[in-house]
Formats: sequence, structure tokens, C-alpha cells
Amino acid sequence: MPRIVALYLFCMLAELILGACSNSDYANNTRHNYAECPVARQVFSDFPESGFFNDAFAVKFSENDSLSCETDGKIPNVQSPRASTFEIDSTTTIRCIDFSDSTKAEIIRTYIFEEKPTIAAVFLTANPNSLFDPDSGIYMPGPDAQEEIPHEGANFWLDKEIPVYVELVESDENAPAFAKHAGLKIFGKFSRTNPKKSVSINFDKKYGDRRLLYPLFPEYPELTVFKSFVLRNNGNNFAKDYIRDRLASSLSEGLGVDYQRGRFVIVYYNGEYFGIHDLRERANESYIETHYGIGKNNINLIKMGFNPTAGSAASYNAIFQWLKSHSLDIDSNYAHIDSLIDIDNLLNYLHTEIFAYNMDWPANNLKRWNIINPQSKWKWILYDLDAGFGTIPYDDTNIFEYITSQVTFAYNKNPPIATFLIRCLLKNKDFEAAFINRLAVLLQTNFEQSKILARIDKMMSEIEQEIPRDQERWSHDKALMDEHLEIIKTFAKTRADTVTMQLRDFFDLGNTIPITLVTSGPGTILVHGLPLNESEITVDFFKNYPVTLTAKPQKGHKWGGWSDGDTNSTRTIFPKNALTLTAIYK
Repeated sequence: MPRIVALYLFCMLAELILGACSNSDYANNTRHNYAECPVARQVFSDFPESGFFNDAFAVKFSENDSLSCETDGKIPNVQSPRASTFEIDSTTTIRCIDFSDSTKAEIIRTYIFEEKPTIAAVFLTANPNSLFDPDSGIYMPGPDAQEEIPHEGANFWLDKEIPVYVELVESDENAPAFAKHAGLKIFGKFSRTNPKKSVSINFDKKYGDRRLLYPLFPEYPELTVFKSFVLRNNGNNFAKDYIRDRLASSLSEGLGVDYQRGRFVIVYYNGEYFGIHDLRERANESYIETHYGIGKNNINLIKMGFNPTAGSAASYNAIFQWLKSHSLDIDSNYAHIDSLIDIDNLLNYLHTEIFAYNMDWPANNLKRWNIINPQSKWKWILYDLDAGFGTIPYDDTNIFEYITSQVTFAYNKNPPIATFLIRCLLKNKDFEAAFINRLAVLLQTNFEQSKILARIDKMMSEIEQEIPRDQERWSHDKALMDEHLEIIKTFAKTRADTVTMQLRDFFDLGNTIPITLVTSGPGTILVHGLPLNESEITVDFFKNYPVTLTAKPQKGHKWGGWSDGDTNSTRTIFPKNALTLTAIYK
């Protein structure tokens, strides 16, 4: 899909002020015809668009066209200085309003005089007092903040949204890809106490457009509609690393698990450099709309403790109540739960959390959702894996004991409600077998160390040239961050062996046996319903533990049998010795 070209900023102004121009071109992925869009004031076209500059420039027009202007994000008023000549030779954020015009047309520009970053930049323009005033700014502690962390009573704990003008300049473009009025709120939990805050950018009719129509994530050009997004400060790993959370959740790519896509950007507040942020989707009802086209009025979305953020928790709570009196070791009971819960989705979700060693879960950071009409099965959303990938060094904690415990255990408290579902499901032998064997497969595919290390290198290479300035800006300890990067890499190299050992200990399994599965012809092999994404793969299954394999030919092709002569498309093997099995398709 080609890069969607930015709408002309003046078209944005006309749309917001006069309602004269639609931005549907974003959704249609077409180049906008600037000439067809009227502007509120022709004089505005003399201003260069926001961006990065090396050379000074001037903007001049007739005194009859003078504008009331302010800098540094301040909002102009009738007492603001009027000007018809602007000489720009240093970083400046300028806001001008023509109060003589009935529409009170406004222009907002950010001009940055420095070398352009190697990644995309986000310009945020807002009233500086609403952000940084020592008494009232939402970015600040304020007068009522308690001294002890987490500084309860601080302004940054307020549930308050302020107007903001947001622009994004792609790394290979010279002008904003979009420029929108929106709302800004401080985002997150204890990470609010960090000097760099996470913020959510929210689009709403009261600011202008209800949605942002733009492919925020170049790797996922199909995602083009956003109600909101987050500029993240790396959460509780703010001073440790740049990648843990997104790295961990992205391991589920291709598994059908919902997780927040992301990209690195450099953020400027009213022209001031605020460094590297992780631009992420929000894991809320807006995510469902972006990915599935389903509005919040037709979904149930609930957090831990049956707290709904959309819809109701009643139907999910009914599942829990039913499970209290129905054991899943009875196949008919398991079939009933299978009709309500997307078991494949749940398994892939659980395995990602388990591999990441997320110690702030499942008693926390847990979300699931379904469609109300027509009713769909429940699915899970991965988010906030900051406590994974070696952040919390409980090396002797068996993750399987941790996620099935009913008492306080290691880092977090897992009350019975947090582990109830998985404890119920593991009573069923089919689920247990799928749980064990699918995880064994993922240790050789999505969670295989060379793939994770390549992902780490890719993420770090994207910001390599930006890290020194960000570390200097926020007084990060370079040695500490380098140490944590090595912890992340070591975790990637050793985690599979640790998981295998803990899996064997918890389920009292035998030694592992290498089984090589090969696909010959147009088809694939599924292990307990999990498709293999490689034509040949060796998996360390457990000795004498049943493994169910299914051969699935592509449409229009036929099943030809297994290489050992078995013609059943679905079969169960009990690994005893190293073995190669080929599924043959015609």
C-alpha cells in the first residue's frame, strides 16, 4: 500500500473552522488535491508548514492582514500583539488568530531549527500553563502532591483532559502527515511519577474530527482509523530500557492475539524536545474499532475483577459462576466452555504471557472482550508487559506454579479469582495436552531465540542514533540501560530452556524427544489446532506424552497420508525416540 500523503494543513483548518473539506482521502489512500480545498484566509498560505529547518526565513504580508499571535503554545486573544511580519531563525511554536474575521480562523505552526530525527516526530502544541504551570499544569506535581511516591494528590493524577494540536512528521517527509485538534491526558499508573509522562491523544467531535484517519503504523498499513493513541514513556521501565513491553507483546504476531502495535517517535511539546516515546495503540474499546470495525456499544470489554470498560461483565461472570459447579474433566462441560471462550486465542495469549515471565499478571493487566450481537467467543488482549523479560529477577519462581497459585506468590498477589479459569481448564486432559504441546511448538517458532534477538536488534537500531540525546535529556544512566539491554538479550537466549524445565517439573513430564515435522506439498500441519508456520520444524515434545497432529491440505488439494503409512489426517503420537514425520499433500 502506498504511503498516504498528508492532507494540506490549510485544508485541516478549513475543515475544522468552516466544515468545508473532508479528510476522507486518508481512508481512501489517495493523494489529496490541494487546489480543490478552500482556506479560511489566503494569507495563511504564506506560512511554511510545520517541520525542521536549517535556514532562517521570513513571512510578510499587508498590515491590513495582520494577525494576533503568540508563541510557545500560548493561545492568542484580542490583546495579543498583532503582526504582519515574522522573522523565524530559531525553534518557534506560533499560534495566530484573525479576530477581525467572523470565523476567528487560526493557524498553528511548529518550526524546529535542528537536525531532523531519524524517526518520525510528533509536535504537540498546547497552552503551556495547562501543561507546565507549577500550580495547575497537568504534567506537574502541583501544590497538593504528597512527598512520598506515588505522590498522591499530584496534578498528574488528575483525570483531566486539555486541548492539544498534534502533528506527525514522517522521517522521510518534510511536512506533517496530519495535523489535528485533539485532547491530551496524562496516561498510565505509577509511571506518571516519572519526569517524562505517558499521554493519550484522544479525538472527539468537540475538538474537530471524531477519528484520526491515517495509517499510524507503517508495518500495518491496513490500520487506518484511530479514536486515540498513546505516547508512552516506557512505563515503569522508563529509566531501564526502551523496548521490553512492545517486544514481549509483539512475540504473539501471527497468533491471532490482540496486542498494541507501536512505533518510536520523537516528541516536542511547544517546540521543546521531550525525546523518545513509544507511539502505541490503546488497549481499550478503540482498539476493537480499529481492528474489527465494531463500536463500543456492541462489545463487552472487562478488566481484572470483572470491571467493564465497555458493555457489561454479566455474561463473563456467568461463565465463572457456572464453572464453580461444573468440572471440566467432563468432556461435555469442556465443550460448553469451548463454545463460549476462544480456546485457541486463550492458549496463545497465556503462552505469550508465560514466556515473557510477566510477574504483574494475571492479578493485574488482564483484559478480555467479546461481541454482544451476534454473540462471539471471549478473546484476550495483551498489554503492559513491563514486568516481563527479566525486569523482576525471580529466577527460581516456576511460572506455572505462579499462574495457578491461590495465595500470595513472589512479586504479585494472585487471588483465587485471577487463576480460577486456568485452574479449571487444566483439569481437562485435552486442554492440558494442548497447553503443553502448543507451548513446545512456540518455543521453536515465535519464541525461538534467534527470532527474538533479531527483533531486539531491529527495535534498537531504529532509535540507535536518538538514544544519546534522550538519555542526556532525562539524565538516564547509560550503563544501567546497557545492562538491562543485556538482561533482555540473555533472557531471550535462555528462556526456552527455563520454560521447558519448569513445564516438565510442574506437570511431572519425562525428558524431551526431538520430533521433526515436515510438510510436502500444498498443506500444513496443526499441533492441537496450532498451525505450523514452517515447512520443516523440529520440536522437543515430552517422552510418552500424547501429541495430536492434524494434516490440513490447502483448498483444491488432497491429503496423501503420512510418511510412515498412516492415512488418518488426525492422529496422536506418543514420542519415544527421535522421529521424522512428513505430511504428504497432492
